[in-house]
Amino acid sequence: MNKRGKNEKSLIKVMNFINKIMFIALIILCMLLPFLSFFEFKVAYADTVIYTNVLEDLQKDKNFNIEDYPVNDKDYSLKVIQVAESSAKELFIYVYQPCSPNEDLKATTIRLSTTINDNAKWLDYNLSLESSEGVFGKYKVENLQVKDDIVRYYDITAIHRMWNEKYDEKPQNDNVINEVVFEVGQLWTAATLEGNVSYTCTINETINITDKYVGYVRYSNGFWGLGSKTDSHYVAFSTNKKIDDLIEADVYFTYTPRWVWIKLFGAKDEVFNGYYGTSCDSYVYIKEDDVATNNPSWIFPEKYVRDRIQSVDDFILKESLSEETKGYLEGKQWILRFFESEYNSEAGSNAYEKYMTVEKVTILRLKFRTDGVTYNLGVVDNKQTGDSKPDNIDTMPDWLKKILEWLFWILISILGIVLIIALIPVLVPVFVWILKAIWVVIKYTGKAIWWVLTLPFKLFKKE
Repeated sequence: MNKRGKNEKSLIKVMNFINKIMFIALIILCMLLPFLSFFEFKVAYADTVIYTNVLEDLQKDKNFNIEDYPVNDKDYSLKVIQVAESSAKELFIYVYQPCSPNEDLKATTIRLSTTINDNAKWLDYNLSLESSEGVFGKYKVENLQVKDDIVRYYDITAIHRMWNEKYDEKPQNDNVINEVVFEVGQLWTAATLEGNVSYTCTINETINITDKYVGYVRYSNGFWGLGSKTDSHYVAFSTNKKIDDLIEADVYFTYTPRWVWIKLFGAKDEVFNGYYGTSCDSYVYIKEDDVATNNPSWIFPEKYVRDRIQSVDDFILKESLSEETKGYLEGKQWILRFFESEYNSEAGSNAYEKYMTVEKVTILRLKFRTDGVTYNLGVVDNKQTGDSKPDNIDTMPDWLKKILEWLFWILISILGIVLIIALIPVLVPVFVWILKAIWVVIKYTGKAIWWVLTLPFKLFKKE
């Protein structure tokens, strides 16, 4: 055999050997495949997004002049100066904070609508600070995705930060201010043309809440005021604009289920406060014809029906309010009843209360009519929480409640006894008939069982 033939033969052997190795590897892989499903394979990606600096972004605008934004240690406000969209469909808000740098005055939420005119719907979005330098802050709007529309709108009514006792006034009532509001009143329009985005800003009309009070009234559902009750939560307010007719309103608040347990140890009371649920965000949309009602008890029910939108004068006329509450309502124009919750309690050695706490109440939108003209405006309003006491007077003293409770159960017991005595002529024959029926069933069931048990003996006997 020549040299060329030997080389071809050697090459064939090598190829056969490689094919055998690959075949064996394939078999091994098939055998291991069922076991590989027990393992989890992960690819690690960097989860940190690096954003550009706030001042670097602002200086891209040739009209931006840093000298227009001086430091002012006495100005604790927040001012929106620019918005921008990212390629990842995020929205950024650029804020001028004159008293800065000051971490205590960081923005928390922004009130904006991505639709305009009659379709406007303002919501409060959380803000996260991505970059700050001097008096400037760059915030990302959480849970907002930029639309794919060619023209996009951002109707910004207001911006909030946390209330701070060092800089902010306390309310002139028993309420607590959670977040302080600052008017923005800007309509930003973002337009995309040939891949380039341009921004324009116009001043937009708003309505300001000038005075406000958050509270609730408690209604009995029945049972002589001893059973469950309904808490009707409301917000009273006045504005910087005249309102002849209030047509619609949007309200935001949070609510949390809560219990208070009071265990008595002799003369000493120990109070345990707790929450049996998580805090929930809620948006309600109220119209002028809407009514608020309670949940009447099946025993001596008491039904309450109230308009959700009321004048303060009408509210005071129809409710038995404390003098303190009447003082808080003085000078305010309108009432919005925005939420009803159930209240339960029990007295005795293991007393408890179960109810809802309502917090961070704010008005987002008001639609109203003045001098024949209808307006639909975003509202500049803080976030405010009322106290834990109902605003109406409970006219029934505790000692009378206790007497009525005992009388109720005595009456129920007497009625039960009278009912049993009255039904004896009917119940005795029925009871006798039931006993006879049971005896017949037992009798014939026993006979059937005895017949089955004795049947084999009868058959053997015949044989």
